[in-house]
Amino acid sequence: MNRENNYLKILVTANIILLVARVIWVLYGNIPLHSEEAQYWLWSKHLALSYYSKPPLIAYIIFLSTQIFGDSVLGIRIIAIIIGFIVPLVTYRFALELFKSSKIAFYSVLILFTLPHYHYTSMIMSTDSLVIAFWLLTMLYSWRVLQQDRLKDWGLMGIFLGLGIMSKYTMLLWIPSFFLVSRLFHLNLFKQKEFYLSLGLAGIICTPIIVWNITTGFVGFKHIFGLMGAYKPFAGIGISLTQVVEYTAGQLGSLVPFYLPAIYLLIKRRNGKQISEDNLPVSYLLIPILFVLSFFAFVAIRKTEINWTYFAYGAYPILLGYAFVKFIDKKKLRLAMGATALLIFIMFSPSAFGRLGTKIYPPKIDPFHKMAGWDDLGKTVSEFTKEMEDEKMFIFSDRYQVASELAFYMEDKPQTYCINNGRRMNQFDIWPGINQFAGKGYNAIYVSPVPIPDYLRECFKKVEFIAAQNCLYRQTEVDTPFLIYKLTGFKVFVPSINQQAY
Repeated sequence: MNRENNYLKILVTANIILLVARVIWVLYGNIPLHSEEAQYWLWSKHLALSYYSKPPLIAYIIFLSTQIFGDSVLGIRIIAIIIGFIVPLVTYRFALELFKSSKIAFYSVLILFTLPHYHYTSMIMSTDSLVIAFWLLTMLYSWRVLQQDRLKDWGLMGIFLGLGIMSKYTMLLWIPSFFLVSRLFHLNLFKQKEFYLSLGLAGIICTPIIVWNITTGFVGFKHIFGLMGAYKPFAGIGISLTQVVEYTAGQLGSLVPFYLPAIYLLIKRRNGKQISEDNLPVSYLLIPILFVLSFFAFVAIRKTEINWTYFAYGAYPILLGYAFVKFIDKKKLRLAMGATALLIFIMFSPSAFGRLGTKIYPPKIDPFHKMAGWDDLGKTVSEFTKEMEDEKMFIFSDRYQVASELAFYMEDKPQTYCINNGRRMNQFDIWPGINQFAGKGYNAIYVSPVPIPDYLRECFKKVEFIAAQNCLYRQTEVDTPFLIYKLTGFKVFVPSINQQAY
């Protein structure tokens, strides 16, 4: 008991230090919102049953957090920071229940602290931040269900499953994962009435998504299929194989190369039946990860993104903690953790090296470079709108990222708009567009990373290029400049006939 208390004290202390460090990073790190964060914040200003590309929970949560902390970067990111504090505590409890070892639980959390995706989703507010927590909690209560078959645990499993689906559709993959792991316990879910109760609770929680999709022609579900390349022609075997290879390489990188030998050794010993006493908990952790990785490897034939699998990695540090404690000496564990911690520091603190006169890697491959410059762009466009304060006007772009960031970073946080120039559909297409201003004497500010096209010029009586805003990060220009135009006399906008459906 004393050892367990010592482990907990160390972990809670480290967890509090990380929480405080993240708050300081948000307040003083001068890292603007990611365009997805800005988009979710804008959704929170238009509360709805669901949204085009994601379920609604992230918008609801940001709405609540900004009511407390204001429409600020901290107000948006504070929930990610809190989740980053909760996940290690759940990980410790889960590992302790699985292996009855406070030492394995302790090292599981230490390893979690060195994983890149954990730190990123604990600092940047995203649907991944939410679904990682709910997947882990669903796994915890599913394990309790398989161990004790208590109605309370079935209920909590359903609640966390529903909240996970309300965060991101990929949470649905827990259902087939649970079918697979239940076979380890010789449990027939189809004959388990508690299982239907659990699914019923999840379904009730997901009612807003279901209603919204029914009323919009299932546009959200169609979007998911579109993301996975369902509406695109087959690109050919060569391109598909290349995408699968890139996907595999990306996942191996996410899992951290220094830890992969431990996972290989664990799988080898499991298959060789050398961990018979722990086979059930190890298999319970391993099977969902392998299922999710295999599912998205198949999807990668069409399309995939590296972060799509992050939610399934909640069990990964526990598997590593078990492998290192059981099979690998402490020296190798410390070496792997030290090398990974250094890698994390290099990835997330490149500016620290820059101040020392050392460029570890170019700013253009820095994970934060795509967040640079949005605040400056907002200030610049705000200055131009002040010159037009006596005019009827609106602000728009052809990119939802630009429109969302301008809505947040411009003074007075105005509603912005995003035209469809043949791009894939997004949430702006569901809201009222710029044609509400047609023929009413409105002028506009248009911002885009590419020159204004001829068809858009024809929608206005006069077009004037007024500025190019460079995007600087670590004293380096990292992206093409944003081009800013003043458009006078809006007539009407005709959407592209080549609009992509989803």
